[in-house]
Amino acid sequence: MLYFAENDTISLQLRAVKILHQEITPFHKVQLFLHSQLGKILVIDDEIHHIEAFAPLYHEMLIHLPASFIENIHTVLILGGGSLYAAQEALRYPGAEVVMVDHDPKILGIICRFYAHGNAVIDNPRFHHIAADAADYIDSNNSCYDLIANDCFDLYSLRERWKNPFQVLSSHLTGFGVCSDVIYRHIFDRRNKSRIFNQLKTTGTARACSLIVVPEYPGILHVLTMWGINANISQRRSAPINKLQQKWLSCEGPCEIYNPQFLAAYLHLPRYLRNRMELGKVVCLER
Repeated sequence: MLYFAENDTISLQLRAVKILHQEITPFHKVQLFLHSQLGKILVIDDEIHHIEAFAPLYHEMLIHLPASFIENIHTVLILGGGSLYAAQEALRYPGAEVVMVDHDPKILGIICRFYAHGNAVIDNPRFHHIAADAADYIDSNNSCYDLIANDCFDLYSLRERWKNPFQVLSSHLTGFGVCSDVIYRHIFDRRNKSRIFNQLKTTGTARACSLIVVPEYPGILHVLTMWGINANISQRRSAPINKLQQKWLSCEGPCEIYNPQFLAAYLHLPRYLRNRMELGKVVCLER
C-alpha cells in the first residue's frame, strides 16, 4: 500500500501496487510502482509525484491553459518536470524551444526506461535539459521566455529566498509571456490560499486562475495560477489567442483532457475563489 498524508485529516492511499524499480540517486530515493488500473506511480522521497493515468489532468492544464493566452510560442522554460510530461505537452507547439531545468538526470533515465513518451522527448532536437537546481538557475540566468511553467517547487515556500517568488518568475518573461503554477494547497485551506493570492496580487501583473483536479494531491481540488504583463491574460476569455489552439477548435486536438473549446469553463471560478482573488462577479466573456 502507498500512503501519503498532507496532515492528520487528508491522505491518499493506493492498494495492490507492485514495485517495478527502486533506486537511490545522489539526490533522492526513487521508487516506481505499478497499479493495475492507474498504471505507473512515481514516488520520490516517499512522496507521490505522479500517477500515470492522472498525468494529463495536471500537465495538460499546466502547459496548454497558459499557452492559450500567447499567440505564438517560441521559448518555454519548465522548472523541474523530471517526469517529462510537461515537456511532452510543450513540444506540441511547432518551433518552440523547450528548456527544462531539473537537477537529477537519474530520474530522467528512469522515465526513459519505463515510460513510452520519455525517449521521444529526450530525442527531440527542440528539447534541452539543464541539470541544475531550478531556483539557482533563475537567480543566475537572465534569459526571458514566452512560457514559464513551475513543475518543481512550492513557490510560496520560497518567500524567504525571494521576497515575492511570483514577481521573480515574471521578470523572466517576454512581453507576451505567461507564468503558470499549481498552488500546492487544496482549495479549502483558506488561510494559506488567501496569503498566496495576496502575494500574487502584489506583482501588479495580469492574472487568471483555473480550478483543476489533481487526484495525487491531498484535497484533489487545486488552483492553477497564471500571470504576466501579457494583456491577453483574462479570467473572462472564451477563445484562445494561440494560433495552434485555434486550429484545435475545428478538429480533435492531440490532448486527452484539454480542449480549447471549453476555455471559458476552465476559467470559471466558484464565488469562494473569486472573492479571495478579488475578481468580483464575472458577467461577460472576451474572445
